[in-house]
Amino acid sequence: SISKKFQFALTEIAIYGGPDRDFEMGFLNPMNYFYVVQRNNGQEISGIWAADLFFKPKPNLNFTLQFLLDDIIVNNEPEQNDRDQFPDRLGINLKFSAADIFVKGLQSGLEYTRIGNRTYQSFRTYENFQYQGKGLGFPTSSFERFSVRLNYFNLFPAILKFKVGFQ
Repeated sequence: SISKKFQFALTEIAIYGGPDRDFEMGFLNPMNYFYVVQRNNGQEISGIWAADLFFKPKPNLNFTLQFLLDDIIVNNEPEQNDRDQFPDRLGINLKFSAADIFVKGLQSGLEYTRIGNRTYQSFRTYENFQYQGKGLGFPTSSFERFSVRLNYFNLFPAILKFKVGFQ
């Protein structure tokens, strides 16, 4: 938290596994930067990194941004460029939310999400969806969506919700 109105975060996840994989001590350290272990030890992992921003200029307005880097390819073999065949995957999510702007009790929001070509279809991950070659956006490998949502809370215990989007 940089201030009451602004927050920033960097996160990393590493997925290590698959057939004929040995136990790797370097990946057990929660304070580790897994890219360095991958690079130094020549151990292939599926790394996912994210940068998150949150900005709240007024009590009833906020903006969030998440930028995702999935599978930064490390070329461990000399003269072998895996990036030519498996490019880095990128994603972005941008959201704006407002409360009580148009009508008291109404929360409104705009959201844009784009996941780049073949994100979550890495050649190195071994989650169940990978065995079938189907990514999270199946049947397409890229994903882009724009949506508008309205939630009305002044009829409690009922909440009226409306969402429309283009994908």
